[in-house]
Order: sequence, then C-alpha cells, then structure tokens
Amino acid sequence: MSRTIGPKPYPTTFRRSLPFRRSLVAGGLLTAALLGAAAQAAPEEQRDPISLDLASADLRDVLRTFEHMTESPVDVDPRVEGKVTVRLEKVRWSTALDAICEGSGCTWELTTTSPRRLKIRPRSTGLVQEGLDTPVDLIADGVPASEALTAVAKATGRELSLDGDFSAPVRVLLDGVSAATALKALCESLACEWALTREGNALRVRPAPRSVPVSGEARDVSGELRERLRLSLDLSLAEA
Repeated sequence: MSRTIGPKPYPTTFRRSLPFRRSLVAGGLLTAALLGAAAQAAPEEQRDPISLDLASADLRDVLRTFEHMTESPVDVDPRVEGKVTVRLEKVRWSTALDAICEGSGCTWELTTTSPRRLKIRPRSTGLVQEGLDTPVDLIADGVPASEALTAVAKATGRELSLDGDFSAPVRVLLDGVSAATALKALCESLACEWALTREGNALRVRPAPRSVPVSGEARDVSGELRERLRLSLDLSLAEA
C-alpha cells in the first residue's frame, strides 16, 4: 500500500517495504561526492557545519574520512562494512556520523584519553523511544521542509504541528536511520527544534531560539543610564 502526500511537483511517497520498516521518499536524484567542506571541519562542535552527498559509497572509506573532521585516528571494527547512501546539508560532524552509523548498524565513540581515537563498532542495541526508533529512508531533494517533516511524523504514527514557516526547500538523504535521527538531521539543517506533545500523539516543530548578543550601542546606553543615575544621586545628596 502506498499513498501520496503533498501537491506536485514535490511528490512524497509513504510505503511499507519490510516488516517494521517504513520508507519515505520525497523525490530526487543521488550523486556520489563528499563535499570538501567535510574534510575541513574540526572536532569542536562550534566549527562550521559539514555537508555529505553519498550514494552507495564504501562504508569503511566514508568512516575513515572522519579522521580529518575529528583530528583523531579512526579505528573501524572489521565487522563494520557495506555501502552507505546519505545526503546531509550543514550539520555537525557528530550528527553526520550518527546518521551514517544508524543506517549501517554501527556505533561510534571519540575517546577522551590521550591519544584520542574515534572507535567504530557494530551496534548491539538501538534507539528505543515510543516509535521514534522506527527505521526510515528519507530522500528530500529540494522539497519543502514541511513535507519532509510531515513524512517523518507520519512514519512514527503522529500528526505534525508546525510553529512557523517551514516552506524553505531542504536536501537530506538518509537510508535506514531512526525517525529521531532523521528529525535531528532535518532540524540541524533548518535551525529548528522538535518535541512530542504532552499527550505524545503529535510532533511539534518550531524554529530554534536565537541568542541575541548585547550590542555596543546597548552597552553605551546602559552606561549613559548609570551615569545619569549617579549624577541624580550626587545632586540629591548635595541638596540634602
């Protein structure tokens, strides 16, 4: 059984392909390339986001590229092998690694002892969260973000509640990851945040709050105000 969600020209197909596995497709073509920005990303999460565009790439080769991103040797277990298809735009390297490992059955750990190493091992247990562990394939190539979010929400059996404008196009390709990881990748690309409603029957997505730095002008105004208060206090004391 399949059904189409959303107007053309951005068809979104929702289908059951295997027991306990749902696939989401939002139209698009794949190319095999690891963007140069990925190789320049540093381990600190504050660094620039990276982008991935891979189609049936060798999993072990892809995992080894994270040596440049984490500035640490990569230790890949021999049991971790296969092909990976993933497209992500402007996400942290850790989110990209989460998506790759969830779709490939592996886990990763960046050790804190010296010398630091990135360890990749087979996954023994998966994410378990009220339907958010549902495996999904998501192919969104320039479709409205609201359509991709709706597809993921439906995969978990929930309605979607959007607070804000999510009409901007999004490009994400994920193969066999959990719905939670798909949401994380989408929200990092869209600068949004998601949560389940209190009743748990709906998925709420809204723009992530932005911190507003105090400008120099604001600091000057505060200083001027303090100076006026000081002068006013001096005058009051003089009159007394």
